[in-house]
Amino acid sequence: MNLLYIEMESYNDDIELVYRVLQNADAKAFETLMERYLLKVYRSVGRMIENKEECKDVVQQAFIQAYKKLDTWHGECFGGWITTIARNIALHHLRDKERACEVSFKENIDVLDDVYDDEHELYLQQLEDAIKLLSTNDQQIIIWHYYEKYSLKEIAQKIGESENNVKVRIHRIRKSLKQKINYE
Repeated sequence: MNLLYIEMESYNDDIELVYRVLQNADAKAFETLMERYLLKVYRSVGRMIENKEECKDVVQQAFIQAYKKLDTWHGECFGGWITTIARNIALHHLRDKERACEVSFKENIDVLDDVYDDEHELYLQQLEDAIKLLSTNDQQIIIWHYYEKYSLKEIAQKIGESENNVKVRIHRIRKSLKQKINYE
């Protein structure tokens, strides 16, 4: 049996399972779809979110979302469709975490008001403003490295680059931040 035949058989089976869910509210059919694609979705999300519990939550949310929006599925590859949903939820999760980190950072700065002088406060504000001017990818690398204390290896795995490339990118980002702060 060739690979194309197996893929077509699986695709036709997915269509039948989705049809059974939509027409008959067949929970067993959706459970079959979940079992078929759970590992694929988990691996995809796991590349984005390192924490296993958070990853499981995102995967669960993805399948719930897919079930609710099953009538919007247009017959494309079901595995790709559910993986796209999961990756979008993971991105929202990461953005929410980033925002929480920013709030935490600002709260910590407020607590330290008595410790820092005005010059240091100005520097911190300039640094924060300069970080906001970075690309989204560079901002994420800075957050992972300096705020969430991820190692170079962990960041490299997340973005699919070598540790050396990550080290060079962090060096270039820091250099860029220094230039932005000095010119203001």
